[in-house]
Amino acid sequence: MPPTHGVNAVPALGTDSSAHQAPREYNDYDSAIGDIDRRSDRYGGTLRDTVLEYRVENGRTYHSLKEGSYWQPNDEPSQERLDLTHNLFVITFDNRMCMCPKNERARYVLDIGTGTGIWACDFADEHPEAHTSQVVGVDLSPIQPHFVPTNCRFIIDDIESEWLFDDKFDLVFIRNMLGCFESWQTVFERAYGGLEAGGYLEVQDVALPIKCDDGTLPEDAVISYWCQLMLQAAEVAGRPIDITPRLADLMRQVGFEDVTVKKKRWPHAPWPRDRQMRLIGWWAREVSISDLDGMCMKLLMEKLGLTVEEVKEICAKVEEDCDNLRYHAYWDVYSIYGRKPA
Repeated sequence: MPPTHGVNAVPALGTDSSAHQAPREYNDYDSAIGDIDRRSDRYGGTLRDTVLEYRVENGRTYHSLKEGSYWQPNDEPSQERLDLTHNLFVITFDNRMCMCPKNERARYVLDIGTGTGIWACDFADEHPEAHTSQVVGVDLSPIQPHFVPTNCRFIIDDIESEWLFDDKFDLVFIRNMLGCFESWQTVFERAYGGLEAGGYLEVQDVALPIKCDDGTLPEDAVISYWCQLMLQAAEVAGRPIDITPRLADLMRQVGFEDVTVKKKRWPHAPWPRDRQMRLIGWWAREVSISDLDGMCMKLLMEKLGLTVEEVKEICAKVEEDCDNLRYHAYWDVYSIYGRKPA
């Protein structure tokens, strides 16, 4: 539980508006597994069998579809981290599911890299009008829940391949996907083609490296060193993780109009005096230290040649930096959205 007093105290959250919403209907079935067979021809063999055969490395499980294209595990500790990250994004962006106008009303929504499906389920719950169509989550791993809103379903597929959806979306949402795409331009082009006229594409993601404006973060801080290792390894992998600030220009190049950038900050720890920023800092710290070695183990070992012991040692020291409230460090985090011309 977070502390309720002192510097690390977490401010109370606001009123939960969901308490005033009408009860929703749910489906109790494994929608992800139930909708993969028609995509089997793309990959050869039986896709159902392929996606369930997780690879095991250093005691962690990883997706098997498009093996090696995503370096984070898909097991329970990683899923818990993803759900924590969802909460952090929602709190950061004013308790909204998305920042574009489709937050108010959406008909047919695609959540790219849905992970545990938490955003897709929450968006479906908040948008009963989407009951006439659907919120669709797509991912490489079948780790989504069985018990989902009736207007939400999941698909196991590679979003960088040809899209097989039957209808045009009015919102395509991408969040927390740094390092996941071989080509952001390809994904944006597919999103542009998959959107109806007037539909929106929105990306929410953090930007590395970590920053500090007042000189309190030493140049030799391990958290800065870790960021540089991650940047270097991702570059070697051909999936850069410093691309977020450039995504707005890429959207414009693809053809999106009215591209809007909203930039906020994630304090690395609950060091700010401002109540809301301290809350965000607490959540950011929890995300940072949650399964940190699992999140970066595969990437740093395969691309930079580090050992398991070296990665664990670095991550332990990063966690110490995340407890240091004398460091006034932060990450920039973005919401970037654009509209397909009508």
